[in-house]
Amino acid sequence: MVLVCLALGKAPLFTSIPRDALLYTLLASALGIALGDALYMKSLSLAPVSRAFPVIVSTRILLSAASGAIIFSESLSWTMAVVVVLIIGGIYLAVSGRDSGAASTVARAVATKDWLPVALSVGFLWSIYYVCMRMALREMDAMIASSILALTGSFILSLFMAATGQVGSLLPKSYGGRNLAIISTNGVIAYVISTLLELWALNLAGVARTSILISWSPIFVMLLSAIFLKERITPRLVLGVLCCTGGTLLLVAT
Repeated sequence: MVLVCLALGKAPLFTSIPRDALLYTLLASALGIALGDALYMKSLSLAPVSRAFPVIVSTRILLSAASGAIIFSESLSWTMAVVVVLIIGGIYLAVSGRDSGAASTVARAVATKDWLPVALSVGFLWSIYYVCMRMALREMDAMIASSILALTGSFILSLFMAATGQVGSLLPKSYGGRNLAIISTNGVIAYVISTLLELWALNLAGVARTSILISWSPIFVMLLSAIFLKERITPRLVLGVLCCTGGTLLLVAT
């Protein structure tokens, strides 16, 4: 993304970033991308997806909607409440019953609530990410912001891996050419293109609407898995897609 910005003649914007916008972006990168994503992976190691992900999504949507209304004066209505219920319900239906973890993991999640504070923390941190970036984008170009997020997020995660003795995992030769190409492509799509689109959405739609629409991501994963990996399409998945579609159409219509 940095190279794209330079090619488009945006280099001067890197040297004229307002201090507050830069601080908000760095905070979003540290809390949302580095810490938030790390805790997200931790939550999935403590509980099955069907339990952790709906809690994360619900927390993120509710806190983002409240923050959008309080900080940015975004409108809340009964229609928005119905949209939230449809999206959260659709996500729960889609991911439930599709756990691939061991039975002991599922049993542990049922017997304890160790995973719950972690999942709630992820939703909280991701909502902070949206708020911080919405504040930063008031004074910063989205492509510049995306570049800073990618650079700082990678730097923070690299420091974490070095501190935990995982430096060897950062060496390209440990993956092989094909795997490295897949990882690099995924990185460009997930952390460059999708982040830029997400920032544009924040600017155009606001915190609450963006948080709701971003929640479609696991539905897309499951649909693509069914198409390309021949995974089974369940009635719950179909119903979940219908709920999310209904909520999205209602959101767009308002």
